[in-house]
Amino acid sequence: IMTKLEMVAYRKAMAKRDGTVILTTSTRRAWEDGVPTEQSGDYHRVTMKDGQVVSTAYHQGEKRKEPPLSEMLELGTICFGQFQVDKIWYPCEIIEIEKAPDVKEHPFRYLVKYSGYGNEEKLERAYIRMNIPEEQASQMAVEGGAQQAAAAANTASETMKKGEGEEEKAKEEEKQQQGGGAGSQQQGDSGTATSTSADAADALEEGEEQVDIEEQESFTVGDKVLFDSKLTSAGPSPCEVIAGSNDEESKGSSSSTMVLVKPINTRSGTNEFKAKVEHLVKLKKTPDDLSSLKKSDEVWVWLTEQKIMTAGVIFQPAAPDASKVKIMLPQLRQLKLIEAAHIFVRHGGGEGGGQGHGGIATSLCTRAGFMANKTDPTKRKRNQDRGIIIRNIAGLEDVDMFGVLDGHGDDGHEVSEYVKSLLPDILADLVKADKEQKFRVDPKPLIKEMISRVIAELKTVQANGKSQDKSKTPRFDVSTSGTTMCVSLRVGDVLHTANVGDSRAVLIRKVMRKKKKNEDGKEEGDGGMVGTLSSLPLSRDHKPTDPSERERIITSGGRCAKLGPNQPMRVLPRYADFPGLAVTRTVGDFWGEGIGLKAIPEFKSHELTSSDLFVVWASDGIWEWLSNSTVARILYRNLGEISKGGETLVEEARKMWDLKTNKAYHDDITCVVARFD
Repeated sequence: IMTKLEMVAYRKAMAKRDGTVILTTSTRRAWEDGVPTEQSGDYHRVTMKDGQVVSTAYHQGEKRKEPPLSEMLELGTICFGQFQVDKIWYPCEIIEIEKAPDVKEHPFRYLVKYSGYGNEEKLERAYIRMNIPEEQASQMAVEGGAQQAAAAANTASETMKKGEGEEEKAKEEEKQQQGGGAGSQQQGDSGTATSTSADAADALEEGEEQVDIEEQESFTVGDKVLFDSKLTSAGPSPCEVIAGSNDEESKGSSSSTMVLVKPINTRSGTNEFKAKVEHLVKLKKTPDDLSSLKKSDEVWVWLTEQKIMTAGVIFQPAAPDASKVKIMLPQLRQLKLIEAAHIFVRHGGGEGGGQGHGGIATSLCTRAGFMANKTDPTKRKRNQDRGIIIRNIAGLEDVDMFGVLDGHGDDGHEVSEYVKSLLPDILADLVKADKEQKFRVDPKPLIKEMISRVIAELKTVQANGKSQDKSKTPRFDVSTSGTTMCVSLRVGDVLHTANVGDSRAVLIRKVMRKKKKNEDGKEEGDGGMVGTLSSLPLSRDHKPTDPSERERIITSGGRCAKLGPNQPMRVLPRYADFPGLAVTRTVGDFWGEGIGLKAIPEFKSHELTSSDLFVVWASDGIWEWLSNSTVARILYRNLGEISKGGETLVEEARKMWDLKTNKAYHDDITCVVARFD
């Protein structure tokens, strides 16, 4: 590899020798108009004989522009492909990458699987886009919505059959237990665990019905709802109620907790199905005053021209007295100005009046994960989760911290335990050093400094590991091990939540509202007030499936891809498949600092009101299969016994893991619950 000047000098040196010399320049990469461009090397061949040039050949390298880094295609990337049969763009997933045999670095054909249809097709890069043309967006959404609705209907039917079988089995076990008396209790450890688990499931089912009746008692014909069962991967599907749970034909029957619904995003009316009440979430129209909608709030939008309903995210809060608001529509890859009358939000929520909480009751429940080990069945997985409850920081009664840490990697348990041990002293020092108590107005600088000091301590651990001096401790791996961090600093009546990773904090609150009036102007039922249970996320999961997080990682020099069909999306080095991480922000994992894997916290503040019941901080062992609303119902059922509520929540999460993995694996499961009295 030579410069052109070196090539001339080399030719002179070879003037008295016979033979052929091939000279090339290296491949060059540069940026042109914001797009990475690669130019292959120049090729120069010279053949000498008897000191004379017999022949020469010169070929200048070609330029090849690549798509923007934000549009890099990897295994598992969700994008749009042009189906070659009807030439329409449909959402699809990259499931296989076919590479040219002579050029390993540059894939040229992609095997995609179209969402909802299941069809697979090999496409060249020209037929794959991250965005689709405006005129084809509506047609794609209708088709995709129809398939999603059909998948949801099939899953609902299967869930119903399975649920009915489980209910009959539970009743049978209950009869046997009642008839068995004391003898049925004298079993081994495994029998006791099974019995306790069944009792918890029965109690939970009863508790859920009580809460659901209070929340969902008024499903009526024409209501817009979301069918959102955690037993399906189709995601929430917008539907319209055809026959409500209170209709005369459904009362007194075994299906009194069922609602007949019809998917909205379908051109035919043949996909109606019955859904359980607990799998439905009512959608309500937003008030004319759009000031209640904050940036990044999740909403559902009715598009009148396309006659479809799609999920959206508030892109920019509305100005005072505005009748429209800017909403990002991820499924359509569009940013639109939507009128208030066409915006729907999940039913429930709302601010209540009054402040001041007499006290805070807390609970920490955790369970180590499990992975089937055929070689050594006695071997158990180490629990890498840690719960955080720090009360009365620096002697201040109104300053506390709650949260969870979820370690990962070979030494993830060491990292999470070490970080947990550091936090009390670091927090106390920072609060005491703030003589003017500026943190009461804005605690973000204090929390950022706390995380910076934790990172500095972990850097010291990394240096100890590289040192030959074995006396330097602690020593454990922080290069390929780390932890998430989801913590909330309570200062008076305000919770300031900082999140790094995919652990989550959710606020549960109960709001009282008047019962709706019927067409005659009379209140339904016997009048009075009815309570609504709602869940408010205080954090956002940082995963490579999130478009903004994915783009941040890719533009930092990394990539996001699946390593197999049943593998999660991971953050990976640009040209390697190891190491990898299923979150995009982390405390530790210093191997990925150069590609955006950093402890960058996201903040959200919430002022506590008299309507707020409790907050739960949990690792992804909880959130993998349980929705926010399901967690809210479980904890509300055990509102008086917060420790029992946490234990029940962990047990229900474990059951879902067993159901999904056929009892072969479940993650560490941890939750911290704080009840505000």
